[in-house]
Amino acid sequence: MSVEIRIRREQLTKARSLVANLGLILSGRQPDKLQIRDAFWGAFIHSLSQKIHTSYLKRSQGTADDLGNTWQPLDPATIKRRLSPSIQRKFPLAGEGLIMRLSDDLSRSLSPGTFDGFQYVPASNQKFEINSQGITFGSTLPYANRQNASRELIPDNIEPWIVESLDVAAAHIIPLIQLHLTSA
Repeated sequence: MSVEIRIRREQLTKARSLVANLGLILSGRQPDKLQIRDAFWGAFIHSLSQKIHTSYLKRSQGTADDLGNTWQPLDPATIKRRLSPSIQRKFPLAGEGLIMRLSDDLSRSLSPGTFDGFQYVPASNQKFEINSQGITFGSTLPYANRQNASRELIPDNIEPWIVESLDVAAAHIIPLIQLHLTSA
């Protein structure tokens, strides 16, 4: 006994066209009628920003992230200065000994934005851009570059997180593609 399925020519043509053009759609060089590009890159950056923010929080506590990245401890003079009553009134986190978390604005600027399944909306003070040259993600705070010079905000060795986030993004758009291929 054999089992047969019949795939209509229109379905095959639609599937071939989508698969052939997927790279062009994701890179923005082909029209994206299905919103696959925004959904893919939104899922990607949401996943990646979660990993970056978790890393930031771990390193701020003086521990290593899951890739082994750490920050140098606070200077004793910095700790002493943060314990002053005037600093503690202005910055409630000052007395907790956290690294790079005085106001927490920088941490929040690297936290995940919102993602509704189709569109990613960056967090406050966060830069997120997609163009033909690639993706830009980071903080727009004026002091971010200065802080990054002494303690890397986003580690250099994030390739494993990029791969994991690409997997998340690919899995996210599969139902969108399936819906398109099965619609009349």
